[in-house]
Amino acid sequence: MKKSLRERFQENVGTFMYGRNGMDQLSQFLLYLSLFFLIVSTILFSVLSRNTISATILQYTAIVLLVLSYSRAFSRNIVKRRNENLQYLKIVYSISNWFRSKRHRLEMLKNYKFFTCPDCKTTLRVPRGKGRINLTCPRCHAKFEGKS
Repeated sequence: MKKSLRERFQENVGTFMYGRNGMDQLSQFLLYLSLFFLIVSTILFSVLSRNTISATILQYTAIVLLVLSYSRAFSRNIVKRRNENLQYLKIVYSISNWFRSKRHRLEMLKNYKFFTCPDCKTTLRVPRGKGRINLTCPRCHAKFEGKS
């Protein structure tokens, strides 16, 4: 049975991509960032209706990011690309974890009052509505007073 043009194309692409890295999260981020820069530079060109240095720099940066994204996707050095992607994911995770912890603390503010130990700077959490209380730091055992 003869294969269709689409099936042959998919086979050829699969054969070509065999042993290559493919699009990982870092490559996708670089691709989206380059597209964003291209859109912003296009808007700058159309709004300002002249050739500005900032729009030109954005265009060249977008092209470099696009080339970098595809060179990562077509790279045969999978171990190196995975390590780079792992470093990127660690950075993204730490940033998202920081925002998640700040949001969680904001949600807890209605039920808890937070105090900082004057000696070791440890954060203590106390339920609201208890009035004046004496606090003892669990880390350095310093005693101080606060109002919840």
